[in-house]
Amino acid sequence: VTDAHQGDINCVAFNPADENIFATGSGDKTVALWDMRKLTRPKHILAGHTDEVYMVEWAPFNESVLASCSADRRVAVWDLSKIGAKQSAEDAEDGPPELLFLHGGHTSKVSDFSWNGKDNWTLS
Repeated sequence: VTDAHQGDINCVAFNPADENIFATGSGDKTVALWDMRKLTRPKHILAGHTDEVYMVEWAPFNESVLASCSADRRVAVWDLSKIGAKQSAEDAEDGPPELLFLHGGHTSKVSDFSWNGKDNWTLS
């Protein structure tokens, strides 16, 4: 894929439930969702970080949930099943509908994390 992102690609993760879907995290502050059957452009861009994305990982308990971490000191949890969902104006202020949670309590960049395979919704 040429020009997949506007910055370096720092990470890639294939969806464990669908061999055609993968996500990339980039120096351009975004996570891109891709379909191997059509690599001409991303299926969707997840924008919520304010610095380069270091890692993406799919949740082991739900094929539509993905997390990302960034030099912006935050970990984002995304639910791709909510892409395009309607939002109130108040909810839209917090980000796109697919952004479930944005943890910002770290004091330095977050370069790695892992989902707990035995306890849904737990990652560290």
